[in-house]
Amino acid sequence: MEFKTQKGSRLYNHVILTQKSKSVSSCVMKCVQLNNCKSVNYNTVNKNCELNRPMTYLAHVQWYGPSEDIYIKVKL
Repeated sequence: MEFKTQKGSRLYNHVILTQKSKSVSSCVMKCVQLNNCKSVNYNTVNKNCELNRPMTYLAHVQWYGPSEDIYIKVKL
């Protein structure tokens, strides 16, 4: 399993599920367990874990988002 992490960024308009998660690693594990999850947005302040569906070429990744956001792409 491989992860690509980008701090201070997030993927918009691809969220399939939002829930609280105690840590970024537990958020990633939730994604791994869901078949159609390909990445996560995790907020280190409010502990929101957003599971994202696969990105399309039209996807908008905000690379300069709030500093508490972390975008993680999951490769199995």
